[in-house]
Amino acid sequence: MSTPTATRNVLGACHPEIVDRALDATETTGGLFPCAVVVRQVEPGVQAVYHVSITRIARPVGLAPDDETWAGTVAETGALVEEAMANLETATA
Repeated sequence: MSTPTATRNVLGACHPEIVDRALDATETTGGLFPCAVVVRQVEPGVQAVYHVSITRIARPVGLAPDDETWAGTVAETGALVEEAMANLETATA
């Protein structure tokens, strides 16, 4: 859970500290959290996993500032997703 404030309380956030930083930068991303990873069956015994990074797309669509703080959030969340995907690949190899 992210840190509650007088104006928000986000439940189920995957990385609450990142959600807090993102929401501190721009409240308009609030409805797009928590982080979502989709696993779908392609065929019996074969799954596809995908993730859409709101932190990566928020700036180009006008939901986040174009500054170094946001760039750091994008880099950090990107690294976390890359690590998670690598762990999935290792687990299935």
